[in-house]
Amino acid sequence: MQANIVVLPPAPAPPITSPPKLSIPSPPPTPLILQTSLQDEEIEAVPLPASPTQTTEDEKDTTKEKDITSPEQKDKRFKWADKYRPNALKDFLCNRNTALELKALAETDGSNRHYIFAGQPGVGKRTMIFALLREVFGHDKIQAREKCKVFYLKGEAVPSIQVNVKESKKHVEINLSETKGYEKHVIVELINERKHKASIRSAPCHRDDCKAIILGEADKLSTDALLYTKWMLERYTGCYKVFFCCSDITKLQPIKSICKVVHLQKPSDDEIVDVLEFIAKQEEIELPHKLAAQIASNSKSNLRQAIRSFEATWHFNTCLTENQEIKTGWEDDIAKIAKNIIEEQSPKQLYDIRGKLQNLIEHNVSAEFIFNTLVEELKSNLDDQFHKEIDNLKMKYNINSKDLEQGKSDNDAVKKIVLQFMKVEEFIAKFMSWYKTSVLKKGNHNPSQAYPSKGNN
Repeated sequence: MQANIVVLPPAPAPPITSPPKLSIPSPPPTPLILQTSLQDEEIEAVPLPASPTQTTEDEKDTTKEKDITSPEQKDKRFKWADKYRPNALKDFLCNRNTALELKALAETDGSNRHYIFAGQPGVGKRTMIFALLREVFGHDKIQAREKCKVFYLKGEAVPSIQVNVKESKKHVEINLSETKGYEKHVIVELINERKHKASIRSAPCHRDDCKAIILGEADKLSTDALLYTKWMLERYTGCYKVFFCCSDITKLQPIKSICKVVHLQKPSDDEIVDVLEFIAKQEEIELPHKLAAQIASNSKSNLRQAIRSFEATWHFNTCLTENQEIKTGWEDDIAKIAKNIIEEQSPKQLYDIRGKLQNLIEHNVSAEFIFNTLVEELKSNLDDQFHKEIDNLKMKYNINSKDLEQGKSDNDAVKKIVLQFMKVEEFIAKFMSWYKTSVLKKGNHNPSQAYPSKGNN
């Protein structure tokens, strides 16, 4: 249920009239396909970059071990998505057949095959990978900690880069969007830690010595980087398995022949209803089936959002009824953005709001919902006489989710999501410009008092 994070690229504080563009990776997150294993013949060693991956002494002092927590855990109001995340493959309700097939494979497969996990953000690629690792290594062996690693770049103008990783005794996880264009160097170093030259005399790798390398947003890799990675994986075996997480499987064609492809489908409404009813039973909550079905429909196949919506709706009204108002759990966050817009109109404010939009993107909140809720919140904070201009801006930047349904592939849908969030930013920038100009015309230097909210009338 946890998605690979969608990252907004760092940028200087943008001007009001030209907001920075949101950048969502091309689709981090096809039934199971069994492919060829690594070649097993004697090959003469070829020199490879040998700079060790190290952690600096200063970093050792600051990289204290801690359990990895999801973004949902940081919001104490909403706990169910993390609480009921499946830890074992047998516990999956969505993509259950795939999970059970992986469970059977984990018990019998001793090959050195690597994996590609493909699917839209939020379908549970990482969740299933970690469930698979628990199946193979045991739960206690993959308790991860966050640290900052230094990767030395041989032959580059930049001597080294620091990258945040999550590591346990049995795995290391890295998001390739954080490697600053040096993905190939980073992958080489990670493989060098575990490799040995392919040889028919090489002893088989025992799972006790094996380690997983998880590469998030692998569809960011260039064709050159993929071909080089394939060459390394074929030439150098070792006690490691590489997991490539991606949203657009077509971008990983060069390595498909050496990987087992696992494509995770979006959950159906019926599967989401099953999960919601399971949670309700565990929490001893009476959940009307009609309400559960409506929450599932509103979530647009996003299980994590459906669970958050259920929890928010229950917080709003603990006596659930079939036709009651359904909350999403993001209303308060968007209301704060609206208040921030009215309180201050500046490049810094727009930049700060952009960070808040980033958080919403990471949680797969739809741009359409953000836009419509933001418009209503702005109108609720300003006097009625100014609603006409807000409605005009709404019509100009209107966002319609039906456009997404026309996408022919996952990649098309994500590109349209990018455009939608760009529209949200443009709307905010345009509103700020109009609102500040109106305030100056009135000669009031305090925008929050120029147009009082309805509550102050």
